[in-house]
Amino acid sequence: MREILSTEPLPPLPNAPIEAFAAACDHIKMTTSLMTQPPAGRDIHWEKTVLTALRVDIPGLLANEAEDLFPILQLAARKTDDLEAILSRLHGDQDELRARIAVSLSALEASSQESERALDGALTSELAALAAQVRQHVSLLNAIILPIARLRLTLEDISTLGAGMARRRTD
Repeated sequence: MREILSTEPLPPLPNAPIEAFAAACDHIKMTTSLMTQPPAGRDIHWEKTVLTALRVDIPGLLANEAEDLFPILQLAARKTDDLEAILSRLHGDQDELRARIAVSLSALEASSQESERALDGALTSELAALAAQVRQHVSLLNAIILPIARLRLTLEDISTLGAGMARRRTD
């Protein structure tokens, strides 16, 4: 199996921020799949991959959505796009996801400090539930939001989106 790292290059942000979102969604789907398959014992690679997803990848995607994509898309969308309900749902998901990530991250970091012990059942269940919720969120993003963004965003909108995403990557 190919090693998954959050440092893999994404498409050039200034020219392809929507495709960078799609690539980030694909990457997050793969890492959340790993979250549902915890090792029987201590596995440093698994821990590092999941911790990076919880610390960097998923929060980064949520920030890019909330701070740039959703506001820009709301301005560019047409009434017939019917975005209000889905954006409201995704905004609600973001708040829930941030809270769940904090709980899971804290528990996983504490578990990582222990020796060769496997994850306990509660943490395994929480990670599986978080992974399912994240996958559902990115699926909605991929299936509904990104196609509308590709259709409605102007070159100026895309440039603004890319600048915001690039700024966060360097922070």
